[in-house]
Amino acid sequence: MNKKEKVYFADKVVTVFGHETSFIGNLSFKTSVKICGDFKGSIKTEGYLEIAPEAKVEAEIEADSIKIGGILRGNINKSDRVELVNTAQMYGNIVTKTLKIEDGVVFQGECKMIK
Repeated sequence: MNKKEKVYFADKVVTVFGHETSFIGNLSFKTSVKICGDFKGSIKTEGYLEIAPEAKVEAEIEADSIKIGGILRGNINKSDRVELVNTAQMYGNIVTKTLKIEDGVVFQGECKMIK
């Protein structure tokens, strides 16, 4: 998979945790997951993670590409790309190569840009 495919991997979401889903534990996957419900634990992936606007997530995260629209309490420890859309609330630190923040985002934490 080349870099361009990773950035646009959002078009190919494989698994969705629905609005009524509540999950506690360690989540590891290689493709893509969209979380619409509640999640607490850790997430590690070589793929794409999307946190929907209605989602509430408490997690330590490592992912190639992340799009956040909901509430995230926790740290993004390693990522190629992080996108915070206008409905996002991020409470934690970010370590990433690329960061995009839209107007309206709540971000409380620190960001470290890596090569």
